[in-house]
Amino acid sequence: QGRALRGGRAVAWGVLDRLVNAQLRRKLGGRLRLFVSGGAALNPKIARFLLSAGITVLPGYGLTEAAPVLSVNPLRRIKPDTVGPALPGVELRLSADGELLARGPMVMQGYWNRPQETAEAIDAEGWLHTGDKAVIDTDGYVRIVDRAKEIMVLSNGENVPPAVVEQHLAMDPCVLQAMIVADGRDYVAALIMPDVPMLQQYWQREQGRSLPRDWRRDAGVRDWMLGRMAAHTHDLASYMQVQRFMFVDEEWTQESGLLTPTLKLKRRLIVDLHKNDIRRLYAE
Repeated sequence: QGRALRGGRAVAWGVLDRLVNAQLRRKLGGRLRLFVSGGAALNPKIARFLLSAGITVLPGYGLTEAAPVLSVNPLRRIKPDTVGPALPGVELRLSADGELLARGPMVMQGYWNRPQETAEAIDAEGWLHTGDKAVIDTDGYVRIVDRAKEIMVLSNGENVPPAVVEQHLAMDPCVLQAMIVADGRDYVAALIMPDVPMLQQYWQREQGRSLPRDWRRDAGVRDWMLGRMAAHTHDLASYMQVQRFMFVDEEWTQESGLLTPTLKLKRRLIVDLHKNDIRRLYAE
């Protein structure tokens, strides 16, 4: 994915590849040709890292109602920030509001004994409404933006795709989990489950002292963490930047009923659990 290295850079890369990347490849068995990523969004930065390490990952997309794969990146032309073009026999297009629609022999006939839900999912022309917002580039590659039902609308009318913001926040090694709150609000706020050992390590490294005893409520720690968030989301629109946040005490898990089997956030339940924290975020 780019120009070939030459001269000293090529030599340096060869050494780096043997010392670092080769170990990663061995961890994966040493003979892995490629693998397809699906089920949840793969951060493009992670995809590029794997590709640069000689680990071929092909981001793809599908859903159970489509048996289940609709698109995947081709081996010879990978665009890590997309889920690739439609597979042979698959038709993909966007609705007027940007929802990804799919049609073809792989689309289900319907939900068993649920005619009303089937009619909502598949229209009269046979298009399956995936529920995902997307864009399709001039080469036919699809980039998923977010779940259509999860798009949040600020009080000023700006649309905020929560998974995009949360994915950026989770790139910080100090952040274990993140969920934003924005729907109907004046600005974006976030609930953050910190990786405490990493938080302590980075604070010590950058501040030269131990975390304050009451660090979860310390203004200095809060401002420092907001700065880290801004660094990870600087490429997003200004209205998508987190203005306030609060640390949460317990990780969201499947066992607690706050994550789906595919590790997606059950937003309504999490909001209800932290409703008092959220109220304080917007009352300050």
